[in-house]
Amino acid sequence: MKIAEITDLSKSYKKKNAINRLSFSIEENSLFCMVGADGAGKSTTLKILAGILDFDKGSVKVFGEDFKNKRKAERFRDKIAFMPQGLGQNLYHNLSVEENIDFFANLHGLRRKEITKRKNKLLKITGLEKFTERQTFKLSGGMKQKLGICCSLIHLPKLIILDEPTTGVDPISRRELYGLLNEFIENEGLTVIVSTAYIDEAERGSKIAVMHEGKIIFLGKHDDFLNKAPNVYSYSRNDFLQKYSRLEGDKYNFIKLEKNSFSYSPKAENSIIENSTRKSAGLEDTILSTIGSRKLNFSFSPSKSDKDKKLICSIENISKRFGNFYALKNITMSVRTGEIFGLLGPNGAGKTTLIKIILGLLTPTEGTFQINTPSSNIKENIGYMSQKFSLYGDLTVYENIYLAGSIRKIPSGKLNKKIDDLLQLGNLHNYSGDIVDKLPLGIKQRLALMTSIIHDPVIIFLDEPTSGVDPSERDTFWQLIRYLSYEKNTTAIVTTHFTEESEYCDEISLMSGGEITGKGPPESLKKKTKEIAGEPYEIETTNPFKTAASLKKLNIKTDIFGSKVKFFVKDTSILPKINYNYKRGEITMDDVFVSITQNEY
Repeated sequence: MKIAEITDLSKSYKKKNAINRLSFSIEENSLFCMVGADGAGKSTTLKILAGILDFDKGSVKVFGEDFKNKRKAERFRDKIAFMPQGLGQNLYHNLSVEENIDFFANLHGLRRKEITKRKNKLLKITGLEKFTERQTFKLSGGMKQKLGICCSLIHLPKLIILDEPTTGVDPISRRELYGLLNEFIENEGLTVIVSTAYIDEAERGSKIAVMHEGKIIFLGKHDDFLNKAPNVYSYSRNDFLQKYSRLEGDKYNFIKLEKNSFSYSPKAENSIIENSTRKSAGLEDTILSTIGSRKLNFSFSPSKSDKDKKLICSIENISKRFGNFYALKNITMSVRTGEIFGLLGPNGAGKTTLIKIILGLLTPTEGTFQINTPSSNIKENIGYMSQKFSLYGDLTVYENIYLAGSIRKIPSGKLNKKIDDLLQLGNLHNYSGDIVDKLPLGIKQRLALMTSIIHDPVIIFLDEPTSGVDPSERDTFWQLIRYLSYEKNTTAIVTTHFTEESEYCDEISLMSGGEITGKGPPESLKKKTKEIAGEPYEIETTNPFKTAASLKKLNIKTDIFGSKVKFFVKDTSILPKINYNYKRGEITMDDVFVSITQNEY
């Protein structure tokens, strides 16, 4: 049975189309995932489905009723729960966990006996029963989102709509949140609509809608995407960077530069590169083949050997306390020249605090750090790109770069040449005269990077630089970082909560709760994960809930991705007891974070 039917739905803000002629339906008792970058139209669509935003054209039917009729829509308000974007946005932060739940229960007019029974069940399922008296502002991001789900489900709605509930949440909490949603889908017949910026999360959906610039570019089950997937190849020989440099972008659906290889989808067989290997295409490959990728016009030389890499940044036992709260606890790490060093963790892990200490914007409570630069004036040798891009929205692209150069006191004779070089490097020539406020997020992102390297720093700090952009723009950005590392020997320290981005890094530190829980090259951490968790396996199934339940009886931890159940096995003697067809899976950086941080799977 269809719980929602949307036909030719459109909505504009002033003269800009937020969504344009969307048509899709959502089945009852299912998980419907919408994936796309910031500005793709996800939030607008969800607010319309929740009945809190008007639309311009089209038809929206929820529970069989036309939402154009506000009186009819109002009758179904109690059947729908909406959780807005942002950690704990639907909560009252000065209230305790229990007080928040009671408040929402009273809003819906529930009787005391009903409230107690339902509340106790939700607290137990979410693992919040030990924290009922804790004030909301003292909760972690993951706990706030669990409490948000409790408050949304207290009145037993039939449909819950969640707008990017896991953005900035650690991988452990992300998995727990989806585990909760799956439990409610199976046991209470709930229908869940969720939006996300994480492509791997979208694969958990029983149906997926990929949004791009206000339109749905793909709609269907995970298998439907794989059936439409292009032919994808990987080239991983030692000369991959030089081979990549010579590729002509217009001959390929997409080209994606990776840590030790590049993947590509040729438009014709004669564009297949010798010594390439065919690889399984994923959802991201399918998306990239549709929206395309942008190969920048620069060449790579071979990477430097480790002998050329000198210590540029050393941190010893750094701690930072705000009142009684430790934002950082005994952080020790070292970074070498030309290295791409990743700080991986959720919001509140301490990544930004650490960067601000290194930049001299905060003073550590304990510990020491040192930056070894060619001159004594450290600020001349450092570049910084903040989470909120430091751009002037009413100036043009050219004027922003010019202003950044003037602030750095670059002589005017050199500055004009430098600006031209940066416009070329960032593929920004066509936008040089455009006002920044009117530009897409991905263009602003590249511009922010150009302004932060105008003075040729030896080390750059990039704080969540790719948050909110689509896979194509993320790939473009990482091409630039790789170029600066390989060709300019620039050291890059990058913070991110996208676990897959750590694959681009030479070294990473996993951060959680102000501490480093693991560090090393990505491949070494994957090897450690295999030692802790065992071998990964996957089962394709028509009933993932039933499959997961049977594996749990064997004390095997599971994770559901759409029609696929993933699990780890350390003792292979248990495999014959599994009555399903399974195949070997891959260890992801999400798996790394979960296993090393929890020391279990």
